Amino acid sequence: MFSKKFIKRGLPGLITLVTDFLTGVLILNIFTALVISTNLTDNSLPIDVSPKIWIPFTFIVVFSIFGSYKTDTSIVGQVSIKRPLVILGLFYLTTLVAITYFEPTSGVPSRFLLKVLVVTLIYAATISINRLLIHLIFTMLLKTNILSHKVLLVFHNFPSNAYFKEFLRYISVNNLTLSGYCGTEKIKPDFHPEIPCLGRFYNAPDIVKEYSIDEVIIFNHSQKTRQTEKILTEINTEEVLVRLAPGSIESIPIQIGLSHLTEIPVVCIRPRSINLGYKLIKRILDISVAIPGLIFTAITYPFLSWKIRRNSPGPVLFKQQRLGKNGKQFTMYKFRTMHVNAEENGPQLAAKGDDRRITEIGRFLRQTHMDELPQFWNILKGEMSLVGPRPERAYFASQLEKETPYYKFILQVKPGLTSLGMIKYGYAHNVNEMTERLIYDVIYINNLSIIADLKIIGSTFVYILKKIFFRQVVRNRFNQKPST
Repeated sequence: MFSKKFIKRGLPGLITLVTDFLTGVLILNIFTALVISTNLTDNSLPIDVSPKIWIPFTFIVVFSIFGSYKTDTSIVGQVSIKRPLVILGLFYLTTLVAITYFEPTSGVPSRFLLKVLVVTLIYAATISINRLLIHLIFTMLLKTNILSHKVLLVFHNFPSNAYFKEFLRYISVNNLTLSGYCGTEKIKPDFHPEIPCLGRFYNAPDIVKEYSIDEVIIFNHSQKTRQTEKILTEINTEEVLVRLAPGSIESIPIQIGLSHLTEIPVVCIRPRSINLGYKLIKRILDISVAIPGLIFTAITYPFLSWKIRRNSPGPVLFKQQRLGKNGKQFTMYKFRTMHVNAEENGPQLAAKGDDRRITEIGRFLRQTHMDELPQFWNILKGEMSLVGPRPERAYFASQLEKETPYYKFILQVKPGLTSLGMIKYGYAHNVNEMTERLIYDVIYINNLSIIADLKIIGSTFVYILKKIFFRQVVRNRFNQKPST
């Protein structure tokens, strides 16, 4: 009747939606009974307290818009708890403000607001319990093999034993099914000989289709990037969760803080779709910041244009073709920070230290990131967003595709004025550094949310202030003359 894919990914959300609606209807009736029990007349309340089905229905619609019923592809039966709780919290705060501020003479007693709070908390607790129970039910289905989440291990060379055991523990703890592995050599007979070899490394995409694999873990991905890139291209990453893992614990950059398999950091390419609510709020945020940003740009333009032309003859604005969402090229604008013929020998990144191609005012603009101000126009046009991976030129993108097997996944979202990579890594001065910075972009894509965007925006201001004042302090310290 239902496909296994729907049962694992669609059914948990559908069950949660129905239970949320029924729970909402029940609690609404309880709330109505509580309000009526206060013996208040209808005229003393600013709202109609008669039970209505459309109220819980409206909550369900709002929950759906913000992706509250989409299941996590890495955890069968898990549906978001945080999103509906945040929505309910905002609902109560809005109700409180609306009644106390917009209806100051309504005479609403404080106990009415208290009952609204109590009922909201009860609904929030019930929602959380519903989701927990549904997750436990699907966990039991996995444990009894009624459902399965199949995992395929892929590696060029067998990883270290200690590292490999951690992945086996992850599979066991989460009741997953280890279908087998693809590699260039068979597992040693004295170490888990029961794990079947399903094919060679390059057979992985065919094995995924044949065995209906749900999750692929690729080891030593940094050592054979071209073969890994081919595998990632052929695997449908919209349906299959892919994790890229180093070959040993020692080779993991712990400070990066990637997605975790228990406590093991890995680069995760997670199938996910951006919900409508996130898209809408993100676009509103982009426009609301881009308009005042363009006004500020217009105010500073006369002074900056005078300084730019005074330092170096040529245009004030610098236009360059960059790759946007889905690899579509667009014209990005910046204040010019280099001499006009800075790239007469071909595309180059800014060099570390003293780059003579950068003008005097250009150094100030780069240090304060004011050279990016014209990109508010790109944001207003919808070509860029406030937060997202920094857009690259096609010339460097082609090199990144050769070095980084997951670069194409960066192009799934709009590029941004600022990014997690910018505040965590800073400017990249060569392709290797660009590759290292891309890991942060993968982290961002795996954790898309308005809260994450706001954190990155706030961190960007702190990052710029630190760059300005810290460098100035260091410069002054070195310029001090020794006392005599």
